[in-house]
Amino acid sequence: VGGMRAVLGDDGALWVPAQSPTDLADALARAIASSSTRERLAAAALVAAQQFDGAESAAELRRWYLTGGRTIAPLTADLPLVGVTRRRATADDLPAILELCRRTLGWDDSGDWDGLYRWKHLDNPFGPSPTWVATVDDRVVALRVFLRWNFRRGDQLLRAVRAVDTATDAEFRGKGLFTALTSDALPALRAEGVTMVFNTPNDQSLPGYLKMGWRTVGRLRPVVRPLGLHSLARLVRSRVPASLWSQPFTIGRSVEEWLATDATVVLSAHPRTDGPRTSVDEAFARWRFGSAVQPCRVIGTGGLVAVVQLRTRGRARELVCLAAWGAARDIDRLLVETARAAEADVVLRLGRPSPSRGFIGVRALGPRLTCLMLADLTPPPLSEWQLTMADVALF
Repeated sequence: VGGMRAVLGDDGALWVPAQSPTDLADALARAIASSSTRERLAAAALVAAQQFDGAESAAELRRWYLTGGRTIAPLTADLPLVGVTRRRATADDLPAILELCRRTLGWDDSGDWDGLYRWKHLDNPFGPSPTWVATVDDRVVALRVFLRWNFRRGDQLLRAVRAVDTATDAEFRGKGLFTALTSDALPALRAEGVTMVFNTPNDQSLPGYLKMGWRTVGRLRPVVRPLGLHSLARLVRSRVPASLWSQPFTIGRSVEEWLATDATVVLSAHPRTDGPRTSVDEAFARWRFGSAVQPCRVIGTGGLVAVVQLRTRGRARELVCLAAWGAARDIDRLLVETARAAEADVVLRLGRPSPSRGFIGVRALGPRLTCLMLADLTPPPLSEWQLTMADVALF
């Protein structure tokens, strides 16, 4: 069929000469024998299918004919809203933003939630989070926040943002403000040199992102290791989201102690990868792992270490591996030992399953990674992304 190579590319299929059953059989055998090959082909097929989706193609044509390629908000009967101003937030808006979050997201007055917001969006070493608001008079009635994130792809730095926090007053919901604020933000982010937007939306918000041009990269692969039958039973019964707040424990070392001793062994190493991986240095490690808002511990020493967090999910206790350096088998051993000492019910990490060590993949429950490229680049297939729980865990 003509055009297939142009659609799928050299990496998106196993190409064989026409009328050659032997070559076709060899290609099928290679695909059957290699799970990584099947994952690569499936990811490429998914990307190609989305590029030729009828609704998405129509939206793309409309965008180019009407705006010359600029992102615009969908046409809705409610936009523009009379009396509503949309703009980029300033530092003076912070008290009103926090008040909106308390009104709409159920934050309490303890200050913990305010501290979480400031840590995420003001203290980030990649830079303060670009934020857009909708206001009526002096009141902030809607909010859209993008968390800055830097990836490396080989020697290339990819400046990204993660679409994370949003809030809208009840009387303004369903008016298109979420979409409008997102559409306001994208051209500005592109002009600042942001390469892509990524996130892991839930099933309710995913359709809205797809309509705005996001593409599904694929489901991430969480791996769990129950610590026993009773632990597995507690985990199965705990069908609620995990807590955002870490549980204190003293096993291993503090992040500050690790940074002051042997952290450079792994942080100074920059392995070349074809796909995006977070640009981790001392400043990032201190922010992401060493904050009192979500305290972590470091287990292992030298070139074999893992950063872990203890949290609850209903009655179950999870030891979450946020990042690790070293041989997978040795890391898994460290995680299990630590989980037992911390009386956790399960170990949770991203990566490959290892049934021989009790680590079982639960792909169907994994978050769906989505991406919107703001630069003229092809979205990397899922098999190339080098993500950890530190990159995708909700916080």
